[in-house]
Amino acid sequence: MCCKYKCQRAAALLVAQRKAGAATADGECKEKALPTFCHKVIKVHGQRDFDPARLVGSKRRNSVAAADIVEAYLIYGEFRAHERDSGFKDIRWVDLTDLVSNLTQRELKPLIDYEKKLEERMAAKKQKLLEAEEDE
Repeated sequence: MCCKYKCQRAAALLVAQRKAGAATADGECKEKALPTFCHKVIKVHGQRDFDPARLVGSKRRNSVAAADIVEAYLIYGEFRAHERDSGFKDIRWVDLTDLVSNLTQRELKPLIDYEKKLEERMAAKKQKLLEAEEDE
């Protein structure tokens, strides 16, 4: 550790620059990249109630507070920065609030289908495991 904390101050400055925008090699910041939004859900691959990577310190060691719960789905879909953007396909975690605000009720149907299939799949998997345990 530096005795006068110059390294920590420099690192904190770099982190602040990265949060404000993309830092270049010489330390200057470019314009911040436009956020991309999910415009089409092709398939849903998972669901989570919170992002464990965002929990640090005591939040990881204790039960999750209601303020830290942010429901999200692992979406394979089409993402764009704006309506005129041709977009790209990707797999990303997308918050439920973003999905509801950007998509119509009909476009959210894959979420409902995923939840129904998940319940059926998990019930069948549990039953299979219980039967295998009884056979042993």
